[in-house]
Amino acid sequence: MKKGFKIMMCATMILSMGCMPIYAQSARTEQMVEVSMKHKYWRSGMYKIGSDLPAGEYYLKGKGYWEIDADASGEFESILANDNIDRAAIVSVSEGQYLKTVGRIKIYTYGDHPKINVHKSGMFKVGVDLPAGEYQLVVDKKAKNLEDTGLGGYYEVSADATHQLESIIANGNFEENTYLSVSDGQYLKLNNCHISE
Repeated sequence: MKKGFKIMMCATMILSMGCMPIYAQSARTEQMVEVSMKHKYWRSGMYKIGSDLPAGEYYLKGKGYWEIDADASGEFESILANDNIDRAAIVSVSEGQYLKTVGRIKIYTYGDHPKINVHKSGMFKVGVDLPAGEYQLVVDKKAKNLEDTGLGGYYEVSADATHQLESIIANGNFEENTYLSVSDGQYLKLNNCHISE
């Protein structure tokens, strides 16, 4: 290759790169990504509540794992709540705690998140995401196809989004369709099942 051609190629690349946006490393508190004029989210990672994120409720959307810790020791005893999610979860965190997410999860401030499809598995706030009332729950096809594993549908009704054992009002597994009543202010979690349309 001729020397003049190499110089011309480099100049062309530099000029074309000048048209491309350049992204700088942002500070921890500026990790929020603008999705649209309305919805913003934080990427997966570990956040200190009160420093990186304010205390409150968050809507986690995606697939992966989340954890709320009492401190940053990384020890098993510091885990206050955790779960795997296949679609969505709502978590409530307090000042001084740590929220950790792993996988392809977007963290939205609850109330400023994309619209939730209540006819799929996930977690919903009754009175906000869906009205209070009685619902028919249907086992997902993928759970019905895994008969050997003993899976089926799982529902959980909680008083809050802290994911503490004492917050659970009702829960259960089922293999066929079932009915469930929920009230305003409660949280409904559905795994391997969904609300019938």
